[in-house]
Amino acid sequence: MKADTAEIGTIRFEPVAESHFPLLRQWLSQPHVREWWGEPETELGHIRVDRSEENVEGFVFSCDERPAGYIQHWQPRGDEKEEWPKQLPPGTYGIDMFIGPADMIEKGVGGTVLRAFAGRLFEQGALRLVIDPDPRNTRAIRAYEKVGFRPFMKLEGDNGSGGALLMELLCDEENRRTEDKRH
Repeated sequence: MKADTAEIGTIRFEPVAESHFPLLRQWLSQPHVREWWGEPETELGHIRVDRSEENVEGFVFSCDERPAGYIQHWQPRGDEKEEWPKQLPPGTYGIDMFIGPADMIEKGVGGTVLRAFAGRLFEQGALRLVIDPDPRNTRAIRAYEKVGFRPFMKLEGDNGSGGALLMELLCDEENRRTEDKRH
């Protein structure tokens, strides 16, 4: 029987450095990551380019001093290839993440790390967080829902992709304003 929650004491976010690339390559080559992220060298290239972009910040996260995965946030600029990020309001941050070691999946690590990361972004002024899992990635969707993310749009895929299920999490202040408008 698999545990569905992780006992994690300390979560640490370390900005991605060149020294992380061998570990990132190893993780991106794992079947449970590659299934959703694609070709390892292509994805490493994106992470390298993103390091130089001012609207993207990537981190290797550790749980109790054990390197456990990659997470990044980005802010829409309006010049993205896809149309949907251009429609996001100011104060919105996108998030992408994966858990690297296979023995750490389905143990609550993703939700625990995402909750901590979301808290950091809300403290920095984010009003809304958006994440875009493939609709077939039910494991990720469950983890995101446990954190409080809710679907708001589904994008159709191409080239064998399942598309994306856009999910959002609003900061508490924004949640209160949305609730006030409903009453």
